[in-house]
Amino acid sequence: MSVKEVNLGLDCESIAKKVIDNRANWIDRSNLFYTFGAAAYIDNCMEYFVYLKRSNKILKKEFGGLIDKLCEHFSAKTHPEIALPGFHIFDYRGNGVDASIHLDTPYKKLPIYSEDFENPRSFTILIQKPKCGAGLNVWGEDGVKNYVDYKLGNMYTHSCGLLHQIANTGNMEKDELRITIQGHLITIKGETYIYF
Repeated sequence: MSVKEVNLGLDCESIAKKVIDNRANWIDRSNLFYTFGAAAYIDNCMEYFVYLKRSNKILKKEFGGLIDKLCEHFSAKTHPEIALPGFHIFDYRGNGVDASIHLDTPYKKLPIYSEDFENPRSFTILIQKPKCGAGLNVWGEDGVKNYVDYKLGNMYTHSCGLLHQIANTGNMEKDELRITIQGHLITIKGETYIYF
């Protein structure tokens, strides 16, 4: 299992500005980082419903063109019962904290989840990069850890069955942010859906 990299030609500076301008809509996650949007892997069913009702409208208004571009790239569609792709925002509060090593299985928590599913995938796009860098640790079937160095504006896609970890690349300064677009894909009964 590998990580695929592609450049979508995004205007990262403009996207980052919109994210920062919407700071009032960020959701604080355990005082360690923020999401802009509901996130199936963190939220319980009630939280997910409440957050997506609020966030989906804002994300569609501010980033509708970007979401359409992602849907076109993956031949995917959105669904009113699941959260649109959103953002991870990290600041200096995460310095020295190691993220969990995990597989991505948020699709099991989706209200549209069916056991008749195929090809679950995850993707990340780096929108703003701190001086210390940003990347992903991944473990292949051989158990060896490899580091994927994120390049600004590039999208990294992998199977949800790939063991991985947000890489701790060093300490961020107080005025820095690490901003990524986050999303997942799941195919159910022949339809591919994009979500966070």
